[in-house]
Amino acid sequence: MNIKFNLNELLDIAIDVEKAGAELYESLAEKSVHEDTKAMWRYLKEQEEDHAAKFMDMKKAFFPEDSTNLGSGGYDEYMYALARGYVFSKDKISKAVKYGFKADLDAIEFAIEIEKESLLVYIELKDCIADNAVSVIENIISEEKDHLTQLTAIKHSMLDR
Repeated sequence: MNIKFNLNELLDIAIDVEKAGAELYESLAEKSVHEDTKAMWRYLKEQEEDHAAKFMDMKKAFFPEDSTNLGSGGYDEYMYALARGYVFSKDKISKAVKYGFKADLDAIEFAIEIEKESLLVYIELKDCIADNAVSVIENIISEEKDHLTQLTAIKHSMLDR
């Protein structure tokens, strides 16, 4: 792919994705009736917030003077459409929150699906970014893999109950 996105755009997407994930997990915590499940959703929400903060710190480190208004070559709309359309979309989150889940396991499986989507988008974006941003996207991918691993472990512990 010949399109190159700048690091500023990539970090904006990562921040947006993580904030939407935190919103999802907070909503799931509010709807959960079991205290241990509520605690799990709150923990995942905190992780998403930590990820967003980490990406904001990366952005500040790379763009200390003006981290919000760099030239993008006109790809901002595409990037946000990608982030919102395919990763933690408001519609998907709203439907999940509105209709809920039949069981905690269904909610975990939904969260795993969403995390996989975000991971796939980040992997695809890795091929679209400038060379100086590769290490940052690799860090983001690593964070998402850790999150997916944690969710999968939670799912297996639920299945073992």
